[in-house]
Amino acid sequence: MEPFFTWHRLRRSLLALLCLYLFSDLQGQTITLNVKDEKITKVFASIEQQTSIRFVYTTEGISKAKNVTLTLDRASVESALEKLFAGQPLLYSRDGQYVSVKAKPPVTTPAPIPAKPVASSEPLIIRGTIIDESQLPVAGAVVQISPVGATTVSDESGNF
Repeated sequence: MEPFFTWHRLRRSLLALLCLYLFSDLQGQTITLNVKDEKITKVFASIEQQTSIRFVYTTEGISKAKNVTLTLDRASVESALEKLFAGQPLLYSRDGQYVSVKAKPPVTTPAPIPAKPVASSEPLIIRGTIIDESQLPVAGAVVQISPVGATTVSDESGNF
């Protein structure tokens, strides 16, 4: 009976050590870098040499990447990636040992919604004077209020 318990303990101990090793390998990878105005592809290569991380990207996808100036001393992989991609026009996602890199999509602003004319029972009265750079009145200038659809022309004194 004694050899069974010894083998069982040994197997359990080996399994625990294997789990600890695998966990420490994934979590314990550190990156040390000192680069100044380097292309991002060279930084990728340096990180790949120090860790099991592999970068996946297209040349077109990283064409707008800025040069990198970065100093890291035994930084974790996640910390290093966050600092590397901060301020870059790139997005990254990590899946195990692979880091996929692509360009950020362009930011588009929605087109402004045109104002709808307000229905009113009272007539809308807008008054003003049109003057040029010399502060002289401009006669015959067309004034149009698009949302309402009103149009008028200024008189000899620039009034409308």
